[in-house]
Amino acid sequence: MLGETKTSVQTRCPACQSEAIQGLLAVPDHEYNLEYQAQYARCWECSSFFQSPMPDFHQLSRFYPANYHSFDSTSILGKLKHRQRLRRLRAFVNSDVITLLDYGCGSGAFIKDSAKHMPHSTFYGYDINSTDKKEILAEGRVILLKGSFKYLLDELPLCDVITLNHVIEHLRNPLDVLSTLRQRLKSRGVIEGQTPAADSLEQRIFKKRWSGFHAPRHTVIFSKKGLIRILKHAGFSKNQITPAFNPAGIAISLASLSHGNSRGHISRKGFSWLCYLALATFFYPLDLLSGSPGIINFSARDGMT
Repeated sequence: MLGETKTSVQTRCPACQSEAIQGLLAVPDHEYNLEYQAQYARCWECSSFFQSPMPDFHQLSRFYPANYHSFDSTSILGKLKHRQRLRRLRAFVNSDVITLLDYGCGSGAFIKDSAKHMPHSTFYGYDINSTDKKEILAEGRVILLKGSFKYLLDELPLCDVITLNHVIEHLRNPLDVLSTLRQRLKSRGVIEGQTPAADSLEQRIFKKRWSGFHAPRHTVIFSKKGLIRILKHAGFSKNQITPAFNPAGIAISLASLSHGNSRGHISRKGFSWLCYLALATFFYPLDLLSGSPGIINFSARDGMT
């Protein structure tokens, strides 16, 4: 993957490239109880957070346990979220015949489900892997690619839509990835995604226990300003940011309160989790009305198209 270098201290903000950086904030793992404690710096210019030192590729790969929540593609909630994502994506195109890349696709559950609802479109999914491999499904309409970033670029045609759903905050060098993916968009193509917002009311309330840190798996956590800056640096000029409905984020923040400043474990199953989701849904209107939501959607088009 682009930007895969050894662990290094960050001297510039990965979002806006500013060198005005605040001191470090130590954040434990509230979700999977890993011993590793991430150190986050904050940019004075755009208020984005980022890990410093930035963990290398091999460290990051060890931060994702076998029971990591996004690996579960069978839950009813997961399928409902797939429908919600597909509705959002279809709003960007005027055709039922498109080529779409889901960057950071995990098991590929989203594109497998989407192919059933858009039978004339082609869906690519990509995730990193130590070896390059391809899986072709749905009579050639679903192509799962696992391997290096170079392997993806060798296999990927021009796309109408590239989606990064809760992915951009996991990248070690998001500017390199965004700049390269822009070159794989068709004229009038769009790149879009959903991500936590570092300048949110939720972060100010929960501080280290805010779900948006998702430490140590989130490497760069963008503010709205930082996200616009990096999209412009990547060559996009037609950019939009809107609030997103994702109650799981607030639910994790609420559940983290029981851990204090120590690491812990949060199960996304059972009665307790349903209670946290219900509370999160109740508080969501306040999050929205604040003008600083904890989760945001973004979309961007090349200024030349």
